[in-house]
Amino acid sequence: MKNRAFDHSKYQHWIDPNEVTEYKNNAKIHTEKQIKNICTSIRRFGWQQDTVLTTDNVLVIGHGRRLAALKLGCEMPYHVIDKTADELTDEDIRELRIADNQTNAETGMDFDMLNIEIEDLDFDGFDFDFSDPFDGENGGGNTESDNIDKSVPLKDCYQLIVDCENEEDMQNKYEILQEAGVQCRVSTL
Repeated sequence: MKNRAFDHSKYQHWIDPNEVTEYKNNAKIHTEKQIKNICTSIRRFGWQQDTVLTTDNVLVIGHGRRLAALKLGCEMPYHVIDKTADELTDEDIRELRIADNQTNAETGMDFDMLNIEIEDLDFDGFDFDFSDPFDGENGGGNTESDNIDKSVPLKDCYQLIVDCENEEDMQNKYEILQEAGVQCRVSTL
């Protein structure tokens, strides 16, 4: 398999990730597993998304990709937001960071469609769990999915993310919350 992490043919602007400042108030959590998967994706498919920086090289979008570039020891593609030309304020840029993360976080997967799509694909090298966390038969953490009200719109919910050591720890914490009367559901990130 060709390592495409160092292929500069697709983007015009490249930067050493050490020259980029991570936004100090970035709320997005990037796990080691996620960074390894981003690294695998970049090596396998090349850079398919650039990062977005302010004029003083502070990250707006692409914190996970920057961490992967550091791990891979390669430059990363980028473009700069021109606040004047784009008519963006500092507040707009802060909102953009959050909006970029939240637009992905608010949706789940259609696991029936996903299973059809991945049936003949090879994700060797990736650490993905393609099982539905609400389906106890496919290795998901919740065996009581009938008790979960999936009709509640996400925009009307607040989320609490609990980090777990493993699937057993997740199941134990889930049961404790259920016994305490907390309406909760299992989701893997």
